[in-house]
Amino acid sequence: MNQKELTAPIERISLMSLMTELMVALHKVFWPFLEQQKFKAIRPLKQQDERNWILCPSYRVKRKVCIHTVDVQYDRFREYFCVNMGVHFRFLPLTFNEELPTPHKTQTSMCMFNHRLSPDGGDHWWEVTNARDATLESVRDVIRVFDETGLAFFETYGVLPGPYESITIAGLDSGEYQKFIPRTDLRLSPSMIASVMAYISKYLGNDEASKEFEQYALSRIHERFQHRTEKYLRFLDDPTRTE
Repeated sequence: MNQKELTAPIERISLMSLMTELMVALHKVFWPFLEQQKFKAIRPLKQQDERNWILCPSYRVKRKVCIHTVDVQYDRFREYFCVNMGVHFRFLPLTFNEELPTPHKTQTSMCMFNHRLSPDGGDHWWEVTNARDATLESVRDVIRVFDETGLAFFETYGVLPGPYESITIAGLDSGEYQKFIPRTDLRLSPSMIASVMAYISKYLGNDEASKEFEQYALSRIHERFQHRTEKYLRFLDDPTRTE
């Protein structure tokens, strides 16, 4: 029997122990906290990347149109975890398939704007250990940071009109628009933001601004992506609004 065969059972036991400790802590304190904040559970994807398991995916809808999401992401070795937050809107198509979102199926990775929970604005991960009290303390610290910065993220970027009304055509050209959107994992070009603003302006009843943003998006996109952008913008002709 080689060394790998000798160590594999021990590694599996250790991994299972770490996963169990985190799941216990999440269900004991984090999930009740999310429920207090009016989040509801989303059934996780049947298949997940083994390197980045997603736990406790959840969502809520504010003012009938603003979708907020939260999930917990494991690192590939199951020794650390982070918390992801997302913001999307019911009238705004999803970027990967140009379809309107269904709130109870919308996970953070699907959201136009997403952000990693952090006490200092960085890429923050909390530790998982075999000691139940230590892992529980990590989850309690998540709740503390969520109270201090996570809720502010949703209150700032997860409402309408929010800071988005400060985005202008001139600001798209100058790059000033970046001050009014959250830092996100997606690489959002001025053309993409213009497409988003076309929908937001339409929803807010400013048809003239919506048309200007739409024209800007189409004029700035490379011709090879023209059809895709037109497809993404197609709901502007018959917008779906939740009353």
